[in-house]
Amino acid sequence: MTSLLNQSSAADRISGLSKTGQLKNVDNQFYSTLLLLLNSDPNVNVRLAAVNALTNFVDNEYVRRELVISLGLQSSPLVQVSLIDLLASIKEADSSSTLIRMINNPEVNEQVKERARKALKQFI
Repeated sequence: MTSLLNQSSAADRISGLSKTGQLKNVDNQFYSTLLLLLNSDPNVNVRLAAVNALTNFVDNEYVRRELVISLGLQSSPLVQVSLIDLLASIKEADSSSTLIRMINNPEVNEQVKERARKALKQFI
């Protein structure tokens, strides 16, 4: 996983992320690496690939908690929508307060706000 972080090419990082679903017996360090890519990679496509990779591990409480935190950190509407959809699909009610903050934030994209509203309705 460390080599994945060190890949200079976004395409290489995306390729590496696409293979993570095949891995078994992973630990929190593995999850942390995926989350680091999600939260800090400069390439939006890599961050989207990280969301997709993390969908394979949503049964892990640490991953679910960190996905909620990540939603509040994201600035890309594409990544925000991807995370909102993922959190709604797993019915992660702990994301409700983050969704409400996004809806009330005038700087958040209107389509993202609409997606957040729809997700909130699933938790009520």
